[in-house]
Amino acid sequence: MSERNGSDAVSARNIFAKIGMVCVTRLLAFLFGPLLALSLPLLGPIPLSVAAPEGTPGPAAPETTEGPGHHVEAQEPHRPQKYLTLDPKTGKLKRESVEEAEEAEEGQEPLPPSPQRPARASTPSVSFGGGTYVIKENEHHRGDFVLLGGSVDVRGEVTGSLVLIGAKGTVSGEVKKDVVGIGSKIKVLDGTVIRGSLVNVCGSVEKAPEAEVGKDFVDLALLDFSRFVRGGSILSFLLWFVFWIKILKAAFLSLAVVALAAIFTDRIALCAGVLPGALGRSFLFGLLCWVGAVFSIIVMAITLIGIPFAILAGLVFKLVWWGGIAAVSCAAGQQIGRNVFGRSLSYFSATLLGYLLFVIVYLIPFFGGLVMGILGLIGLGLMAITRLGTRIPGSGPPLFPGVPPPPAAPAAAGTAPLA
Repeated sequence: MSERNGSDAVSARNIFAKIGMVCVTRLLAFLFGPLLALSLPLLGPIPLSVAAPEGTPGPAAPETTEGPGHHVEAQEPHRPQKYLTLDPKTGKLKRESVEEAEEAEEGQEPLPPSPQRPARASTPSVSFGGGTYVIKENEHHRGDFVLLGGSVDVRGEVTGSLVLIGAKGTVSGEVKKDVVGIGSKIKVLDGTVIRGSLVNVCGSVEKAPEAEVGKDFVDLALLDFSRFVRGGSILSFLLWFVFWIKILKAAFLSLAVVALAAIFTDRIALCAGVLPGALGRSFLFGLLCWVGAVFSIIVMAITLIGIPFAILAGLVFKLVWWGGIAAVSCAAGQQIGRNVFGRSLSYFSATLLGYLLFVIVYLIPFFGGLVMGILGLIGLGLMAITRLGTRIPGSGPPLFPGVPPPPAAPAAAGTAPLA
C-alpha cells in the first residue's frame, strides 16, 4: 500500500513538473519570440549544418588516380547550403538556398499584368471630395467603392460593391456584388452585369432592359432626393438638401404665423409692445422654459402611459413657440415701419413684414438657423412673462372677459374731470 502511495506521489510530481516546464517554455517563447524574429533580419541568414549520424553511409565518391603514384582524394558532391530566413509577409521562418536568398536580397521586379486580367484603376476606396471618376473598359477597381458626392462612370469591373450617397453613377460594365444608391442618380445601361442586388433608396434609377441583375432589384423612391444631386461634393448636396428643407419649413411656419396673427392680434400686439423693455429677461425666461419643456416631454415619453401626454405637450409647446415668433416679428415690423417708412404699420402687416425679414436671414447656411433659434427663445420667454399675452409684466391680474372694470374714484372738490 505504501509503495502504491509512493508511486502515485512520484507520478503526480512528474506531471506537475511537465506542466511547469510547458508553462515556462511558453512564457519564454512569448517574451523572447518577437525579439528573435526581429533580430533575424539584422543577423542575416543562419546556416543550418546538420551532421550525419555515425554509421550512416554517405554517398559514394569514386576515387580517381592520375598516373602512377598520384592519388586524388574523393570529392564530396556539391550540396546547396540551406539558410533559415524570416518571411516578411507571413512572419514565419523558412528554409531557402543561397541562390534564393540572393535573389530575394537583390529584389525582383513584379511580373507584368496578364493580358487576360484588366489593369487596376487609380480610384480610392472611399471618396468625399466630389470628384469625377472613370473606370475604363480595361481597368478594375479592387474591393468596394463608396462615393459620397461626385460622379462615377463604371465601364470596367468593380470586384466589390458600388455604394453611392448623394452622387451620380453610370454603370455599363460589371459589378461583382451590389449597387446601392441613397439619394443618388443611377443609370444602368445595356450590357451591364450586376452579380448582386440593385438597390435605390430616396433617389432615381434608370435600368435598361438588357441589363443583368443577379439578385433583387429594389426601388424605394419614397422621397426623391436626387434632384439635389449636382455632381459636386457631399457638402454641396447637404447644403442644397438643407436649403430646400428650410424653405418647406419656413413656408409651413408662415401659415402658422399668419393664422396666429389673425386670431390673437391683441395678444401679439401686447407682447410686441413689451419686448423693447424686456429683451434680456425674455431670452433668459425662454431658455429656462425650453429646457423645462424638453425635459418634461422626455420624462413623459419614457413611460407608455405618458406618451399621449408627451405628444399633446409637444403640440402646445410648438404653438407657444410659433406665437412667440409672431410677437417678435410684429415688434421688428413696427420698428421697420417707423424707421424706414416713417409711419406705424398695423399689427398684422408688421407681423408679416418682420417674419419675411427673418425668413431671409433663416435661409443663410448655419448662421440663419442660429439666429432663428435665438429669436424663438426670445419669443418663448416673452409669452411666458406676459402669460401668453394677457398682461403686462409687473401689472395686476388680467381683466376677464364679461366682467366690467372697477368704477373710477370720485373727483376731488374743485377739480374738473378729465375729458
